[in-house]
Amino acid sequence: MPKNLEFRPCPYCGKSVRSDAVRCHRCQRSFSEVGEGESNSSEHGAAPYGGYDSNEDDFDYQEFLESEFGTPPKKRDWKRPVAWLVIVSLMLPVILALVSLIRSF
Repeated sequence: MPKNLEFRPCPYCGKSVRSDAVRCHRCQRSFSEVGEGESNSSEHGAAPYGGYDSNEDDFDYQEFLESEFGTPPKKRDWKRPVAWLVIVSLMLPVILALVSLIRSF
């Protein structure tokens, strides 16, 4: 392996690649497509060194999820039926005891 490696930024994504490389190992684009002095990094929305430079600051994540996956199904509330079941099961013996007490008179 050579001791003196020289690097240059990829004209497309800004990733550091060897100066003798023919293709970027990150974006897989050939360097022969771009002439000297040209840069297409702003065309793809990429900032130098692989960052993302978006002009859209008002990104709504919930809107993105709905557009990609649709609206989520409504969750069924299980607490209310369970609460009624517990109340009825606790009150049923009391009611039956009262009914049997009334019949005994």
